[in-house]
Amino acid sequence: MRFSSIIAGVFAVATVVQSSPVTKYTPFYDTCGSVIDNTTKVYVLQNRGWGEPHAIGDKHDGYYPMAATFHVDGGYACKFYNEATRGIGSLIGQYYGLTDGNFGDNWAAFYECWKVKEGDEITSDAITTTDPKDVSLASQNAYPPCGYVYSVECGQYSLNESGKGKMQNFEINGESYMPIWYHVSSHCDCRFFSSLTTRFGPELLKQVKGTAEGDFGDKKSASRYDCWIRT
Repeated sequence: MRFSSIIAGVFAVATVVQSSPVTKYTPFYDTCGSVIDNTTKVYVLQNRGWGEPHAIGDKHDGYYPMAATFHVDGGYACKFYNEATRGIGSLIGQYYGLTDGNFGDNWAAFYECWKVKEGDEITSDAITTTDPKDVSLASQNAYPPCGYVYSVECGQYSLNESGKGKMQNFEINGESYMPIWYHVSSHCDCRFFSSLTTRFGPELLKQVKGTAEGDFGDKKSASRYDCWIRT
């Protein structure tokens, strides 16, 4: 075989290799909470580590989503920031899970979340000047709530452990509300039911094993639930 033919073959192979698509590596981040904006859209918070602020959501018409409420899962801590002229602005607050809250008059645009150690005491939920990776979760003798639900009219409320088969109505001070979205924590299983009753009992909308979140399907709302600790 001629030397020129060999060289041509090498370049042909090299061309194929260089033009082959490169698979982009996408890192996996565990979910550690959520934010709901003023239009009831839900944004998932991810554990990207301390020192890695990230936008809560993409800009639309030049503005970040207007976050209204937040939820931080147990075992995590999160910081939320305003937007500045050139990116990340001032710190709104630092919160340790399991906790829920709202941003008041602040427009939260960025966040960072990280894991915290279990078993030790947190002295305060206030903003600290120490590296938050050294701050640990408060010890707990009882399980935290099994998660939370969100309704348009009432906002965000906790799912309590009722025990399997012991249904609870979605009520506040005797007034019923209809949640449209749920988050079930990792230590619990929950079932959600509609207000309808079939010959087999209450209509089951969803049976969920935590950690999980979502809606009830086909624009449905739940009227009752039961949750229990997974053994």
